[in-house]
Amino acid sequence: MKPCWLYPLLILASAFALADPSTTNPSSLLGQINQHNLRNIYNGEPFQLSAEKDWTLITVFEDQCNWCLKQMKSFNSIVARHPNVQVLGAGKGDDRFKLMRWSAKANPSFKVIQLNQHLLELLGNPPATPFTFIVDSQGQLVASVRGYYDQFKWGLWLKL
Repeated sequence: MKPCWLYPLLILASAFALADPSTTNPSSLLGQINQHNLRNIYNGEPFQLSAEKDWTLITVFEDQCNWCLKQMKSFNSIVARHPNVQVLGAGKGDDRFKLMRWSAKANPSFKVIQLNQHLLELLGNPPATPFTFIVDSQGQLVASVRGYYDQFKWGLWLKL
C-alpha cells in the first residue's frame, strides 16, 4: 500500500505527463508564446493558444493600417469555414485603446492581444504590417508572409 502523502504527487505528475508538448515545449513557437501572459485585448481574459489545431496564424497589425483590417476580415472567413485553423491578432503599438478601436472595425472572430516587447522580440520585430506567421500543429514556425493575402490564397497555402 502506498502512503497517502504520495497521491497528490502522483496526480500532479500525471497532469504534467498529459500536457500537450507543442504548447508546453519551450522550443516550439507556440510553447514560447504561451509562456507569456496572453490576455484578450478587449476583456483582459487570459488564454492559451491551442496545439490541437492544424494551423495557427499569428497576424501582426498596427492601428491605422487598412491592409491589416482587410487581412483580419479575411481571417474571419477562414476561421468560420475551417475549425482546424486558429488565428491570433497581435497589435503592435504602445496605445492599447487605439489598437482596440482599430481592430474592432474588423469585428475579429479570434483572440487579439497587444504585443509586449518580449513577444515582439520573439517574433523578430516584423518590419511591416500586416505580417503573418504560419505555425504548424507541432508548434513550429513554417513560414511568414509579409503583406495582405486574401482568403483564397490562404486556402491554397494551407491546403484547406
